[in-house]
Amino acid sequence: RISPILSVFALALLVLSVNASNRGAQEEDVFRPIGVTMWVMSKCPDAVSIENFFAPIFSEFGPKYLSPELKFIVNDDKGVISSMHGPTELEGDKYQTCVQTHVGNTEQFMFALCMDQNYTSIPANVPGCLAYAVPNANSRALVEECVQKEAITELQLQYGVARLLGVKWSPTIYVDGVRVCLWHEKDRCPIGTTKAEWTEYICNLIEKKGGELPQPCH
Repeated sequence: RISPILSVFALALLVLSVNASNRGAQEEDVFRPIGVTMWVMSKCPDAVSIENFFAPIFSEFGPKYLSPELKFIVNDDKGVISSMHGPTELEGDKYQTCVQTHVGNTEQFMFALCMDQNYTSIPANVPGCLAYAVPNANSRALVEECVQKEAITELQLQYGVARLLGVKWSPTIYVDGVRVCLWHEKDRCPIGTTKAEWTEYICNLIEKKGGELPQPCH
């Protein structure tokens, strides 16, 4: 069963995507969406919390203004990739990585939200959530192939990037490439930890980038 918050998120993104496409057909859209990158672990309770926190924010602003992205904190022991919460979490990380690689950021986030509903059962909930977030059978086949052939290499690359950035905790949040928040340490998230505070922050960024302020900013 799909949760109400996930259903609202999916419906809002569909409507906003259609509207954005219609506008794009009429005029060139020069505003680049703000990238929100969350370094997480697929079975981390704090990651589940932050993903569900951001879901209504992403749905209100839509893909024209915000581009969610999940990256994964893993361990690399002489080429052997593992995840803090065990092999089942690593499978979740692999699937979520491959959905982003072969389908897109929005679908990756929808897939993660679906898995979040029963994150302790990952990867048993992969088939249902994959069918929900990636309805195209050919795209699902690409994801499955990626999990077997590409995912570990991609996670190794993410491990290297995380080391360079000094990312160790799930979740760590970057906005347009700048670290803005360590969610588990409330005093190290100066933007705030409420929807209103993040909405104000995002609206200020949109204004600074010269974008037209959307409805959530009014």
